[in-house]
Amino acid sequence: MLKIATGTFLSLHLALDVVITQIFLIFFAMEGRYELAAAVPVADSLLKLTLALPGAAVASLCTQRQRLVLCSIIRPAATCIWIAAVESLTRGQFHIAISLFLTFKLAAIIDGTMSSDLQFLARDAFGIDLTQQASIQNIIARGSLAIAPAIALKLNQGHLSPDGALPLLAAFSVGSFYMLRARLAPQANNTLSARKQGDTTRLYSGIGVFRNKLMRWGLLYQLTVNFSFSGITYLLAIELQGESNFSLNSLTIFYALFFSYQIAVMIAGDTVVPAKEIRHIVVIITLSATATIAVGITNENWLTLILCAIMGILYGFEIQSIQKIVIAGVRGPDFIEYCAWSKTCSRIASAASVAILGFAVGSGVPSPALLVVSGLLGCASALLLNIVNPERTIGLSS
Repeated sequence: MLKIATGTFLSLHLALDVVITQIFLIFFAMEGRYELAAAVPVADSLLKLTLALPGAAVASLCTQRQRLVLCSIIRPAATCIWIAAVESLTRGQFHIAISLFLTFKLAAIIDGTMSSDLQFLARDAFGIDLTQQASIQNIIARGSLAIAPAIALKLNQGHLSPDGALPLLAAFSVGSFYMLRARLAPQANNTLSARKQGDTTRLYSGIGVFRNKLMRWGLLYQLTVNFSFSGITYLLAIELQGESNFSLNSLTIFYALFFSYQIAVMIAGDTVVPAKEIRHIVVIITLSATATIAVGITNENWLTLILCAIMGILYGFEIQSIQKIVIAGVRGPDFIEYCAWSKTCSRIASAASVAILGFAVGSGVPSPALLVVSGLLGCASALLLNIVNPERTIGLSS
């Protein structure tokens, strides 16, 4: 339990990053500022997309100890920026809030890049193995998504103040500074590690990725499915009203079921993942698209909640199925290359999807109609992915 508690503490900064994005998105949507609501996830994706590789290049010029010392300063500073950003948002000072939001995101990206090998130090210092750390981070990120809509609604209704979180966030800041500076930094390596020649050239070339049929399918999945479905939570967010139930609404139900399934996978492993072949992933995508269309055409609140719960579970199935079949099937030296290209494709598709939907909502297109369009795009994505299924030509079926 002590290991889990320590690992949780070291990963709590992930919750701040996830929650502030959802708070800004939902708050702007409830204020009728749909363009700003769409710009929030788009800006988040574009910042991570454009700064990932430059950040990695800068991090490679620093020693491990220097990076952790920098993180010990960045995390408390980012926490203060987080509080100021949310406070400005609730006061209606949108220009200040947006500037602080972007500043926080920049700090979070720098911290994430500089602390990329923190999990290995945590393993050596506290005995937290890599699997435990990955599970803890996943639970924190998904749990934050589940509670973020409730926090945003409470803030919008005036029932919650950012000042109430000051003691908790202050304790987190002091603890992070101590853990990183006093406990982990002294054990960190203080020498620069040599970089392999040609790594950067190989990364940008994509030779291994585009030669491998399974990797090509994975990249196509990231492009098509993320473009089809990334804007769904945005469309659900703008449907929320000031009088919406903070604990029982479409977004909360969606993320709660998704989060619950992640816990089940953490406990039981991939035995609870229903997919065994790529064609099963295609079926899950089709079911998700059908549920999305149903949400768009229904007018019954109780039916919408049920459908959002189904969508949350199906999304969990889909993510874990990709992990079980595609990610596990990508082995060898091309794995890092595939991960880099995969994240690039997913962020480009997500940013484009939300930007288009934000423009459409701002032009007066009703969100239920856009949900139907997203569902139809999901069906088309499933059809395309089934046509190019690599299991038809290579022995991947189990």
